[in-house]
Amino acid sequence: MEFITVFITAPGEQEAGKIALKLVEEKLAGCVNIVNNIRSVYRWKGRIEDDHEVLMILKTRRELFERLKERVVELHSYD
Repeated sequence: MEFITVFITAPGEQEAGKIALKLVEEKLAGCVNIVNNIRSVYRWKGRIEDDHEVLMILKTRRELFERLKERVVELHSYD
């Protein structure tokens, strides 16, 4: 059994908490750490953005990654 760590950002703690709870409830992640107030600099739709976000650090098994990814897409507000 191989374990991996997955990093996901969210716009705020409330959304991150909801996603984390679902992923742990559904046994797609064994643990999710939520780190507040990170600064993210990224390109979006041709512009450079500089925002504050929340970082989720997920611990899971490699064989669950595809299911986890699909579920995050369903739950997350980001495109």
